[in-house]
Parts: sequence; C-alpha cells; structure tokens
Amino acid sequence: MAAPDKKNRKEISPVKVEDFKLGFGEKVPELNVAMSIRHMSVMLRSGISLATTVDIMSEQSENALLRKVFAAIHVTIQKGVSLAESMRRYPKVFSPIITSIIEIGEQGGGLDQNLLFLSDYLKKKHDLQKKINGALLYPMIVLMLTTVEMSAVIFFVLPKLETLFLTFKKVPEYTIMIIKGARFIRLNWYYILGVALAVILGLVLYFKTPNGKIALSKISLKFPILNKVVKLEILTSVARTIGVLMSNGIPLVRAIRITADTTSNTVYHKVLTSVATRVENGTALALALEEEKKYFPETFIKLIELGESTGSLEENLRYLYGFYSEDLQELTNNMASLIEPLLLILIGAMIGFLAIIIIGPIYSLSSAIN
Repeated sequence: MAAPDKKNRKEISPVKVEDFKLGFGEKVPELNVAMSIRHMSVMLRSGISLATTVDIMSEQSENALLRKVFAAIHVTIQKGVSLAESMRRYPKVFSPIITSIIEIGEQGGGLDQNLLFLSDYLKKKHDLQKKINGALLYPMIVLMLTTVEMSAVIFFVLPKLETLFLTFKKVPEYTIMIIKGARFIRLNWYYILGVALAVILGLVLYFKTPNGKIALSKISLKFPILNKVVKLEILTSVARTIGVLMSNGIPLVRAIRITADTTSNTVYHKVLTSVATRVENGTALALALEEEKKYFPETFIKLIELGESTGSLEENLRYLYGFYSEDLQELTNNMASLIEPLLLILIGAMIGFLAIIIIGPIYSLSSAIN
C-alpha cells in the first residue's frame, strides 16, 4: 500500500479527531479490521514508521468509521501513547485479543509479525462465522416463504371461498372457526402487526440487557440442532484464542480472562472467568475445566491435561482448534440436511391443514348432493 501524497491530505482538527467516538449502533466489520491490520504489518516490515503507518491507514482504510478511528489513534500515538493503549479506547473495534497481542509485539519488538498473525486469525474467525450464518440462512428463507404463503391464503384465497362456504347448509365447525379467524386477521392486521413489532422490539431490547443476554445464552445452548453449532463454535474459539495468546507470550491466566472477555455467550464467559480464578489460585487448567465438565467435553479436558503434563499445552490447543473447527465445518455443511426434514414436516402440516379447511366443506357438499 503506497503512501498518499501529503499535498492531497485533508487537514483535520486534532481536537475533533481525538474526541471521536463511535455512536450507538455504529460498528466496523471485522473483515475490514483484519485487512487494515494486514496492511499495517506490510508497511511496518517495509520500514515505514508506526506513526506514518497509522496516518496512512486513517486515509486509505476501506471503512469510513475505521478511517476516523485510525485518525484518532494517530493523534494519541504522536503524544507518546502506545498503539495498544490507543486501540483500547475503541473496544467496539479492537477486541482484547487484538490489543493484547499488539501490546506483546510492541514490548518484544515483533509488532509486524504479531500484526500479520492477528490478521490471519481474524480472517479465519470471519470465514467461520460467515459459514455458520450461511447455514442458518436456508431455514430462515423457508420460514419466510411459508409465512408469505399463509398470508396470501388468508388475504386472497379465503375471502373468495368464504361466500361460497357460507351458502352451504352444513359447514364443518373447524372451517367456520378458521374463516372467522382469517376475517379477524384481515380486519385487524395493522393492530396485529403493531403488537408483533412491539413484541419483537421488546425482545431485542431485553436481550441487550444483562439478564436478557444470560437468557439468550441459555436458550442458544439448549435449542435443538443450534445448540451443537453454538457449543462447537465456542470450543473452537476457546482453544484457538488461548493457544494464540500463549504462543505470543501471554500468561495462561491472563489468556483465559481475555478469552472470557471475547466470548459473546454469557454462560461461557462466567464459566471461563471461574476457571481463570481457580488457575490463578494454583489449580491445574485441566482440573479447573473438570469442575465445569458440563460445558467442556471429556476429550477437550483430557488433551488439556496431557498438554500440561508433557509441556505441550500450546500444541494440544492448536490440535483441539483444528479438531473442533473440522467438526463445526462438517456440521454447518450438513445443517441444511439436518433441518430440511423438520421444515418439510412443518410445511407439509400447514399445507395439509389448509387442504382440510378448503376441501372439507366441498366434500361435505358433495356428500349432501349424493
């Protein structure tokens, strides 16, 4: 990445730049952060100073918010603040694992290597999350299409059949009930939609509260099929993060605490924090995990125990990361196959229900005529 011409740079007030904060809902995509960190590594290895590198990133980063963040970081670096400390002012952009590895790189003189390592780590994490989201997209699309079809039946099909059915002398009670229900929905759809939106908004706001996050984390760990994906993703992340931090010279207890802080699931955050406290008090990591075996499989604990006894904990953590990431990829690849039978049963039940509603009265009329 070439340095831009100084003459073409926009002059920004240092006070305004340094005071820049991300607003509510503003977020920088993790992929943009990963690419920016890689570009910084390349420039540092080319002999460009850190201050100039950050200044260039403040103008050439693809994301507008990230450019403003780097502009603010550039001001603090010029005042003698380290890169890691400057980045810690923006926890929404730079996670604890990023700032910790950068801090170790600054202290040990290997910042460019640590930045390159970080960019690969973030890219792999992004690709894995993208794969999980893609696996969950299929059932969401099917459910949305099913909802659209049901709405079309309620608003366009049943009104035309209602007049016909009411001319019959004998109409099944369930058909009358469905007709009245559909009529109620058509006459009050705006109220129903408003209540539905209010409930959704209320749930979204609730799940952002501490109690709501705990509830959502517990639900995700118990929901059929999805719970396997969530647990495998967490185990993969735990093994990868602790291994990455330890390989960069960060002590085990601090590595576990950073891993807890980067875990979005509040249940595992609490569990990992408890594990870190036990390890800090002298308990071996495997024994601390054994007390939380509800959340960590036997294989995970045994390999940790083996790694501690043979002095190959980092290597075993890398193996666990590879092992669980392969399982996770296989599960996400087969997600559609696992969910498809359930969706087919649901769609078949809805179609059968509609068929009974529509065909039942017609069959009754045919029987009366015969």
